[in-house]
Amino acid sequence: MNLLTGSIGKIFRKYMISACGSALIVSIYSMVDIMCVGQYEGPGGAAALACITPMWSIFISIGMLFGIGGAVRMSFCRGEGRKDDGDRYFTVSLIVGLILSALITAGAITFHEPLLRLFGADDSLIQCAMEYSKWIFPVLSCFLMAQVLMAFIRNDGAPMLCTAAILTGGVLNMVLDVLFVFGFDMGAGGAGLATAIGQTVGILIL
Repeated sequence: MNLLTGSIGKIFRKYMISACGSALIVSIYSMVDIMCVGQYEGPGGAAALACITPMWSIFISIGMLFGIGGAVRMSFCRGEGRKDDGDRYFTVSLIVGLILSALITAGAITFHEPLLRLFGADDSLIQCAMEYSKWIFPVLSCFLMAQVLMAFIRNDGAPMLCTAAILTGGVLNMVLDVLFVFGFDMGAGGAGLATAIGQTVGILIL
């Protein structure tokens, strides 16, 4: 798909389907986590997961900051015929994203319980929240870097690859949610492990 010479209508439809499909899939498998944990742990389980959601939003937003900003600059350079300059924006965004995600992950693991309490996990919720997040925190870099990579991949002319990555990770997450939470009787920890595996598989595809 050539963004400079291709049909605007076809390009728009391809990107629109990719964007809408990706957003829908993410919404569904995020909801499945809460549904499974809520069914297994009760209302406290759903409340515990709600304490972790703000952290996801922060990490994803930081990834979008570097990903979308760098990808837009890359596209400008490519449109002007300066491919090497565009590639440099990718390199810088990738390196900064990796360094920042490593620092954030280390901080989250080090201050695990204080962070959860900061976002509302009281004594009745902290154990469940920690069971879930003990699998999530080690792979926080995947959440951040996925946003960086998806922005560049879309602007590199392969939006459906992003959808494939999200779809594969999302479906895997949903299947493993049921298997780990109920089949293996892991509760909130099983949902966290399922999400970690799904996100890791997704970024490997990217």
